[in-house]
Amino acid sequence: MLVLTNFSDQTQTALLDKTLVGAGETLICNYDPRSKMEASVELHPYEALAFLYSF
Repeated sequence: MLVLTNFSDQTQTALLDKTLVGAGETLICNYDPRSKMEASVELHPYEALAFLYSF
């Protein structure tokens, strides 16, 4: 499954429907190209499941 989210570099959070994402699935964060920040998303309730994307 592919889940697209919007990354806010102001709040440094990603918004997504957490019920759609499970272990081993792919998460992609859209981010503001003007920002050089990294998007880090921790998914609950899947314990210790985190994705880090460097742009």
